[in-house]
Amino acid sequence: MKDEYNRIKDLKDLISKSSKKYRDKILYKLEDREITYREMQDKVDSIGTALIQMGLKEKNVAIISENRYEWEIAYFSITCGTGIAVPIDKTLTEPEIKNILERTKAQAIFCSKEYEEVLIRIKEEIRELKYIISFDREENSDNVLTLNHVIEKGRNLINTGNKEFINANIDNNSVAAIMFTSGTTNKSKAVMLSHKNICSNVMNVALVFQISSKDIALSVLPLNHVLEGVFCLMLTIYRGATRTYCNDLKDIIEDINKKQISFMGAVPSVYDYIYKRIDEINKENINVFISAGASLDTELEKKYKRKGIKLIQAYGATETSPVISISNKETHKIGSVGRIIPNIEFKLINENQDGIGEIAVRGENVFLGYYKDSQATKAVLEDGWFYTGDLAKVDDAGYIFFCGRIKNMIVLPNGKKVFPEELENMINKIDGVKESLVYDKSIENSKTSIGAKIVCYDITQKEKIMQEIKNINQMLPKYKMISSVYITKDKILRTETGKIRRKEEKEKIIEHINKKEITKEISESVLEKIKSIIGNQLGINEKEIETEAHLVNDLGADSLDKVEIILQLEREFKIKNLKEEISKINTIKDIEQFLGTPPKNS
Repeated sequence: MKDEYNRIKDLKDLISKSSKKYRDKILYKLEDREITYREMQDKVDSIGTALIQMGLKEKNVAIISENRYEWEIAYFSITCGTGIAVPIDKTLTEPEIKNILERTKAQAIFCSKEYEEVLIRIKEEIRELKYIISFDREENSDNVLTLNHVIEKGRNLINTGNKEFINANIDNNSVAAIMFTSGTTNKSKAVMLSHKNICSNVMNVALVFQISSKDIALSVLPLNHVLEGVFCLMLTIYRGATRTYCNDLKDIIEDINKKQISFMGAVPSVYDYIYKRIDEINKENINVFISAGASLDTELEKKYKRKGIKLIQAYGATETSPVISISNKETHKIGSVGRIIPNIEFKLINENQDGIGEIAVRGENVFLGYYKDSQATKAVLEDGWFYTGDLAKVDDAGYIFFCGRIKNMIVLPNGKKVFPEELENMINKIDGVKESLVYDKSIENSKTSIGAKIVCYDITQKEKIMQEIKNINQMLPKYKMISSVYITKDKILRTETGKIRRKEEKEKIIEHINKKEITKEISESVLEKIKSIIGNQLGINEKEIETEAHLVNDLGADSLDKVEIILQLEREFKIKNLKEEISKINTIKDIEQFLGTPPKNS
């Protein structure tokens, strides 16, 4: 019997077995009421029965709202016998919502009150969209049905003998959900996940990551995101846990304490926010917190550990339903995204001398393909292997360490590779820095390498931050040095789960360049390079070299020294005409001026 309940073949099987096993246990703990597993199953059956009667069998049905239990029962009522669920990001604009509904030819959409007017306008323009079902409306209108009406309709059908939804057979290779990845309009990819994809991942994760029916899970990330809407949602129901919701991030500490939260999945920015008030948390109830969706700073990980809270990492992708690797709270290794979950294949492609390669995986969790985009599917799927575009290395014990995205990696003219995430983590540790973006300076039509946009809390701390960038540069090899900085208070554009929108950010940086609002070079960094070259040639401590110093009269350079210094400067700064001006170059300030950098006093 135990094995029977542990194995699930589709989402219908998942909620059916959990509702029988945990029948009267609380599934949803809300502000004003509690809903049991049995009550959830009854609502799903009623809604699904009504949807089929409304002509939505095998159709695409969308959902858009804030996190709430109605979102989840709507999802299961679609996937467990009706059709295919299309979760939509609640932060999208009206044209973007319309685009997704058009692309997927959705015939119905569940929503909260906030989206009713937008969807009524969209419905007038999209012929395929037949129904808008509101979670909040109390009475039907010409354009909007109430969820309560749909539930009542389905319940009456069941009472008169309609078992079409309840007895529906699910092909576990069929599409359960179309999940849109980060991005907007036509640029976002629509990932088709099957029942087998999702259920195999839930079962495999549960073998190595233990939560139980005693856990109370806080839903923080939006349910349209695969981390919350697939991993956390399915795992908690599979294990018979209780679910509750964080309606506002500013209340998350109060939610953790008041609701006795023991489990939560979130992105690093959420844990960074929580840490500012971590001493207010009642740690006694906490089992484990999971971080995924972006790189977690190892220092933050260590801080949580010192505070007695187990914060561990997982790694995955929408295309892998989602988990590829996960840490175990008992054997976690700081900085690692854990080990590969059971029953999937894993390899690194094109490993470099440091053991860093692209992650590829194969298994039942790998998606069916991108919706109506065979070209994009072929680009990442080959012989069942999904090529993630993510770079990582693996230690001797099998722990995976995430290094960055291939598409974010900066390849310099000399072939050297720089991972922006590595430098961003260093910059973000500077006091006064809120966040940062490292970019390829080729967008500035510059042959030099690395630039950074730095968002600070207090713009008056600019000089202090610049000094810290100098300090960071001293620890880096030359090819990684940051040579251009734009310090601002304007926040960096991110997805709802905290990933940097790098393309849009680069477009903004180009605008600043055109307006001459960007610091073209870090003058101090250039000055240090000049002093280093001179000091090495003349055998002088570069820290003792003054900007106004005369190469011959003050530093004792002879004509051959000057020639050698000029040649080294040409190689370092990739210029060819400096030696032609040798007679005019007498001080370090002269060199700075010829390099096109405003002179600075040392």
